[in-house]
Amino acid sequence: MKSILILGASSSISKACAEIFAARGYLLFLAGRNLLELECLSKDLQIRFKTQVYYSYFDITAFVSHPDFFKKVLETIGSLYGVLMAVGSLDKKYPHTEIIAANFSGAVSILDICADYLASQKKGFIIGLSSVAGDRGRQSNYVYGASKAALTTYLQGLRNSLTSHQVHVLTVKLGLIDTKMTFGGSYPIFLAANPEKTGLKIIKALDKGKESVYIPKIWRIIMLIIRLIPEKIFKYIKI
Repeated sequence: MKSILILGASSSISKACAEIFAARGYLLFLAGRNLLELECLSKDLQIRFKTQVYYSYFDITAFVSHPDFFKKVLETIGSLYGVLMAVGSLDKKYPHTEIIAANFSGAVSILDICADYLASQKKGFIIGLSSVAGDRGRQSNYVYGASKAALTTYLQGLRNSLTSHQVHVLTVKLGLIDTKMTFGGSYPIFLAANPEKTGLKIIKALDKGKESVYIPKIWRIIMLIIRLIPEKIFKYIKI
């Protein structure tokens, strides 16, 4: 039985992906900071899909805890086939260093450990949820965008490194998704995608062996236009 580790499992997109994996009979290990929510999700998936689901507390910013956390994962499920990295922070109330830790530094810390393991067994996959915000620095979210740009580059390098070890790395550049992370923000809601449909598109991209995808697709065009605006003009645009 294939085992999947989902980091940031309480997010709407993670839940959608977890349901698809569970329906395929995969064993799941859910990780995040909200244990109550993880417990409820775990029981729900077990009842509906008749598969084994475990869960544990995980803090992406507590770097020193990551080796022991990963050891616990392996002790619980025996082996690991895939990892979904869905942890991130968009909240501007946090210091810049914490946003970078949540979106990039912490991801590198835990994914390096996962990558070493998957490379040693020469099979498996890693899905990293990045953002279209990393395509160009904008005044509204430049720290978040910088952290996601770094994550995208890291995943690209990781993919290059792991290909020879038969480990696939998928980068998902998310546009606006209708989740609690974006709730209450000043966003064009008509562009917001459904989390369940987003999860389905992520798994479809994985099945097809895609390296990098924009979800929703329209954001590939939107960000292309934004990247083409000359800097001397762009610096005066409030977006």
